[in-house]
Amino acid sequence: MRAATTTDRREVYWNLVLQYSGVGFMVVQGVVLVPVYLRYVGNAEFGLWLIAGGVATWIAIIDPGISALMQQRVSRALGSERRGQAARLARRGMRLNSVLAAAMIVVGALISGWLARTIDRDATVAAHTGWWLVFLSVVGVAVGLMANALTSLGVALRAARAHALVTVVSASTGIASTLGGLLLGGHVLALAMGVVVRGVLQMLLAYVLVRGDLAALRATDDEPQADETQQLDWRALAWAAYDKITGTFALSADVFFLGRGFEAATVTSYALTKKPVDLLLGCFQRLAVALAPAVSFLSGGARTAEAGAVVAAVGARILWLTGGAVLGTALLLETLVRLWVGPAQFAGRDAAAILAAGLGVSVSASFFANLYFALGATNRFYQLNGSISLLTVPAMLGGLHYFGITGLLIGVFLPRVIAMWLFAVLAMGALQLDKSDKRVMTGEFAITLIATIAGLAAAQIQPSERWVSGLAGVAVYAVVVAGGSRRLRGDLRRIASLRLRPAAR
Repeated sequence: MRAATTTDRREVYWNLVLQYSGVGFMVVQGVVLVPVYLRYVGNAEFGLWLIAGGVATWIAIIDPGISALMQQRVSRALGSERRGQAARLARRGMRLNSVLAAAMIVVGALISGWLARTIDRDATVAAHTGWWLVFLSVVGVAVGLMANALTSLGVALRAARAHALVTVVSASTGIASTLGGLLLGGHVLALAMGVVVRGVLQMLLAYVLVRGDLAALRATDDEPQADETQQLDWRALAWAAYDKITGTFALSADVFFLGRGFEAATVTSYALTKKPVDLLLGCFQRLAVALAPAVSFLSGGARTAEAGAVVAAVGARILWLTGGAVLGTALLLETLVRLWVGPAQFAGRDAAAILAAGLGVSVSASFFANLYFALGATNRFYQLNGSISLLTVPAMLGGLHYFGITGLLIGVFLPRVIAMWLFAVLAMGALQLDKSDKRVMTGEFAITLIATIAGLAAAQIQPSERWVSGLAGVAVYAVVVAGGSRRLRGDLRRIASLRLRPAAR
C-alpha cells in the first residue's frame, strides 16, 4: 500500500485552516465586535439586522446543496485523472450556482419592501432604510453562496492554500468596511454592507483562481462513459434538496416545539445550555468537512487504501479530541453556563449528561456520514440522512410530551445513534481499511474510552468545588490518553522538536 502523499496531507491541513479561519471570524463578528456594533447602531436597529439576516438565510433554502455535490464529484473526477470531465462538472456547477444567486437577488428586490414592513412594524427605521437593509441582507446571502461555491470548487481543484488566504483577506476586508461604515455614519446599513463587501471580494478573487485552474485542465472529451458517482445530475440535486429541507427543519424544530408548550424562560434556559455544545459540534464537523475532498480525490482514483490511511490518522486525532470534549461537557457545562449567563439559565445536570453523550454520538455520526458521502455514495447518503432527519421530528415530539426537556433531548439523541451506527458500517465497508488501519482505530477507541471512564471516576472522588473536580477529571483523561497512545506521544514529540529547533540564521 502506498501512503498518502505529502500533497494530499497538505491539502487537508490547508482546508482545516480554511474551515477554522471561518470559525474565528464568526467569533470576532458574533461576539467580540457586538459591543462596538451596539454602540453605533443601538439595540432596536441591531435586532432588525439580525431578523433581516435570518429571513435572508431562509431564502437560501432554494439552494439544494450544489456546492458540496460539485466539490465531491470534481474531486473524484480529478482523482481518476478525468481532467476534462472535472472541468465540465465545475463549469456546470458554477452556472447552476450563478442562476440560484441571481434568483435570490431578484426575489429579494421584489419582496424587500414587504419584508421590511413585516419585521419592522413599529417603524424603527425609515421605510427606504428598511428596504435597503433587507435587500442588502439578501444580496449578502446570494453573493456568499456564490463565493462559497467557488471556494469549495477551488478546494476540489487542489488549491486549498490559495483559497484559504482569499477567505482570510475577504473576511478581514468585510469587517474593516463595516467598522468604516459605522464611523462614517452608515448606521445599521453598514452591518449589511460589510457582509456584501466580503462576499463580493471573495467571489471575485476565488473566480480568478478557479478560472486559471480550469484553463489548466484542458477540457477534452476524456470521459464518454461516466458513472453516476461522477455526474452532476438532476436526480442527485433532487435528493440533495430533500436532505437539506428535512435537515434544516429538524435542526430548528426543537426550539419551536419547546416554545409551543413551555414558557419563554424555559426556551431560553434550553437554548443557552445547549449553545456551547452546538459550538463544539460545529468545530468538530469542520474537521470532517476538511477531510472530505482528499478522500473523494483518493477514492476517485482507485486509491481507497490510501484514503483509509488518511482517515485512520485523522480519525485517531478526532477521537482524542471528542473524548475530551464529551468529558469536559459532562463535568464543566454547568460551571460554564453559570459563569456565562447565571445559574438560572442552566437546564439541569440530566440535560448536561444527555448533551455530552449526544455530542460524542453526533461527532461520530457526522464524521462517518461525511466520509460515506466523500466516497461517492451520493444519492443513498441523501436518502438515508434525510430520512433520519425526518425520524427526529416524531422522536422529539414524543419525548417532549412524556418527559419534557429531558425527553426532547433524548428524542434528538436517539436518531443520531442510528445515524452513527449506520454510516459507520457503510463508510467502513466502502473504505476497505486494511488490518493495520483497523487495529489503529480500534486501539485508539479503546484508549479513549478507558481515559473517559478514568476521568469520570477521578472527578467523582475529588471532594472539591465542581469546577475543580471537573478540571481534575479532564487532566486525568489527558494523562491516560497520552500514556496509552503511541501516536499521540509521537505527535507531541514532533511538536516539541519544532518548538525547540533553533531558528535559521
